[in-house]
Parts: sequence; C-alpha cells; structure tokens
Amino acid sequence: MSLAQYFCELCLHLCPTGQEAKEHLRLILNSLYLLSEHKRPAKQVKVCFEMRLIALTGYLPDLVMCADCGVYEANEMVFVPHTGKLYCAACADRNGVQGFRLPRAAVTALRHTIYADFDKLFSFELKEELLDPVSLASERYISYMTQRDYPTLQFYKQITNQ
Repeated sequence: MSLAQYFCELCLHLCPTGQEAKEHLRLILNSLYLLSEHKRPAKQVKVCFEMRLIALTGYLPDLVMCADCGVYEANEMVFVPHTGKLYCAACADRNGVQGFRLPRAAVTALRHTIYADFDKLFSFELKEELLDPVSLASERYISYMTQRDYPTLQFYKQITNQ
C-alpha cells in the first residue's frame, strides 16, 4: 500500500492536468495491478514506474551511450542522476565523474525502463543485488529532476527496511 501511495504522490506532482494523459494512466494502472497481484518484484515495478513516468514527463535521461567517448556497452558504467547521463567507467574515472556504478546487466535494465515498448516494460529479470542500485539511482534521478523529496517513499523504505 505504501508503494502504491508513492506512485500516486508522483502522479500528483508529475502528471499533466486538464489534458489527456493516457500513457500516464496506463502506466499507473499496470503498475498498481502488478503490485496487487505480486506479478513482479515490488522494487522492479517501482523502478519501471519511476523511470517511465519521469521520461513521459519530459525528463528523459540519456542512457544510450557514454556521454564522453560514445561507447554503448562496458562492463561497468556510471549513471549520474543530476545530469541523467551515462559514462563508461574509464571515462568516469578519468574525468572524476561521480554517480552510481552499475554493471552491464543493471545498465541494460535501466535502459529497458526507458526505451522498451510499453507492452514489454515490466518483462525483465534482475537479481536483487543488482536491482538495489538501479532502484536507488532512479530515486535520486526523480528527486533531483523534480527538486523534491517524497515522504511516501521514505515511509515505504522505513517499513521495508531499505
């Protein structure tokens, strides 16, 4: 319930008012359904919801390639929440870039939340230990882009000991 409330709080602040928002509605309805039926891990639904909603709102992160050298895939990449950019580990180290160091599978999952067709948005699997940093990265990105903290997220994290 607390995660569903967080989704509603995000929608309150990010969804358009006075105009059609079919994609936003589809996203929250599917997310709430998956949560209620336990069809996917809650953390996975959370990441998909956060990243797709922020992208729909117009804050699309640039996850295509390293912002410095242009490499598409590396064993480890760094996601920088305050810019929404991705760097390969080599460029991040060389330039002193600080962010979330993510292995290849985690970067693939993060990209999936933004670029996948909606029908396949929730259809990936990621080990819990890889889902944790992706979840934290998406939270930080949302928080930075919207310039706010979300009390319902803090409550959710408290009751789930995250």
